[in-house]
Amino acid sequence: MNALQSGFFASHTPSTPFFSLEFSPPKTAQGEKNLENRLERIALWKPLFGSVTFRIPGTTITQSIDFASKIKRDYGIEPLLHLTCVNMTLGKINCALRRAKEKGIINILALKGDYPDSEALASAGLTETNLVKPEFTFASQLVEYIKTNPEFKDVFNVGVVGHPEGYFRKDSTDLKVCSIDQIYNNKNISDGIDLQEIRFLKTKVDKGANFVISQAFYSSDKFLNWYNTCRVYGISVPIIPSFFPIQTYKSFELVTKLNSLYVPQDLLDKVKPATNDKIKLEEMGVDLAVKQISEIRESTDVIGFHISTLNLEKNVKKILEGTGFIQNENIPF
Repeated sequence: MNALQSGFFASHTPSTPFFSLEFSPPKTAQGEKNLENRLERIALWKPLFGSVTFRIPGTTITQSIDFASKIKRDYGIEPLLHLTCVNMTLGKINCALRRAKEKGIINILALKGDYPDSEALASAGLTETNLVKPEFTFASQLVEYIKTNPEFKDVFNVGVVGHPEGYFRKDSTDLKVCSIDQIYNNKNISDGIDLQEIRFLKTKVDKGANFVISQAFYSSDKFLNWYNTCRVYGISVPIIPSFFPIQTYKSFELVTKLNSLYVPQDLLDKVKPATNDKIKLEEMGVDLAVKQISEIRESTDVIGFHISTLNLEKNVKKILEGTGFIQNENIPF
């Protein structure tokens, strides 16, 4: 059994949770060298797994598989490979799964994926004509294919993504703001929840998904309301909250706009005056992530927490120290 199958589902409990990290394949030789140095230290933290992103344009599935293989082979980090429906024919999917299997990568995060806009394509020297018609439109179809195909069904452990605030809406040109009181209402478990997204998530689980990793969020109450609703709707597999710590205003603004995330007013009031103060923003990001992880541990039976690294280590290490996952004196930079 691999680390996710034997450890993720059996060896961890709410009182002994794990942490996992997200990485992206480096795009330059210098980026690769920098990340290699960091991975040597990060491996000492012993994350349960490292997810490896796959985005179009910018990354090919071959690059993602090779990088996932590298973190397993060279650093002993169990990889979780992102696999999207976008721009993937059935032949490409089969090829990716076979290549992953050959390299000992047997954990897949099945994603619908987002089509890149014309600006993103142009920046990569591409147009829409370079994209192919995908075999599958929804992540649930990809999950079902993997879990029913005789060649793959007994090989891969498959996770999916859940969206506490509903799936990706391009309906705002600024950061969305709301009051926590508007988000969470104990008297009505469905208040503020996209129930259609919950049904889609339930379909993915019913098709065979083994676990759920949430989209990032900046309100613990928003996550808790969604998490409780998932349980009411019969989604019983492990649900892992995911965190995108604030590091720069640009990255914070990008992730909130791209995923249409709500930003509580009190957080926005702290962030905006520090737009150009990287150190202060990083401190806010660490403090918020530590606070959210603590709040969720106190309120749920969650058994693990997933943190985006942006291929960096300093602030992630501070979060892990602040939540007790690692001890400062034992883990060097």
